[in-house]
Amino acid sequence: MANVAPEVPPAGQEALQNQARNRDILPLQVFRQPPMLSKDSDIHLYLRRFLAYTDSIGAREDDLVALLVNAASDEVLQQIERHLHDDLTFDELADILKRELGEGLENIEEYKSKLRRAMRGRGETVREFYTRIWQLGRKSYPENIDEAIRDNAIRDAFICGFNDPVIAARLREHGEMNNEEILELAALLSSCKISSQSRSATSTVNVIDQNDTHTVDLIVARIEKKLEQILTDKIMTVRALNQQQGQITNNCELTPGLIDENTNTNNQYFDQTETGQNTYTDS
Repeated sequence: MANVAPEVPPAGQEALQNQARNRDILPLQVFRQPPMLSKDSDIHLYLRRFLAYTDSIGAREDDLVALLVNAASDEVLQQIERHLHDDLTFDELADILKRELGEGLENIEEYKSKLRRAMRGRGETVREFYTRIWQLGRKSYPENIDEAIRDNAIRDAFICGFNDPVIAARLREHGEMNNEEILELAALLSSCKISSQSRSATSTVNVIDQNDTHTVDLIVARIEKKLEQILTDKIMTVRALNQQQGQITNNCELTPGLIDENTNTNNQYFDQTETGQNTYTDS
């Protein structure tokens, strides 16, 4: 027996017709406002988010231009106002925004310079670095450029800026891999290197623990020898300074002593002459 669809009562049919009529009249059921498009926004990411939003609310293609213009900030509107007209399509508006906000010739050259000079920062993971390189590559080589040229530029910048010559050399050996495969290989090699360094450090600590007494004795002996050498140098320096100071003092005391001795001799002579104990006569 064939399945028969249940009949919809007249009241239900009228309700369905009203819902369909409302969808045609009011196609946009806006639950929240789209994010504001500013001059600092990444236009590619914004357009992707904007289209996902308009699809979720069931917006018609004819309404996309009005929604996008309504989501733009005052600065953006002032920059694109001269291009707006009644027959403008969404694709044309998107191209205008890309050109004005991110894909002008001066911006492209700036992004290319940043792409060539990009280096992986300290603490930056492999995937974070590749994401930054990929964003710069997308802005340096817009969608109308051959995709192979963009991929090669991203690949070269990623390998050259990896900041690890050993891993970079390993990555250059795999020219048959695409960029995503190079990324996975780089992440694997980096993880293996970190694990190897961690094991090596742990092994060194274990060896020190096993020979703890001997190691401490060696360290203490070296410190004592160094301190003894420093103390000896200090003592020799102080002795030399004392000797120099003593010579200076002796030189300063020598002259007054001679003067005093001569003075005493002269005084004794005159005293003896006056008392008559010693008389000198002419022959």
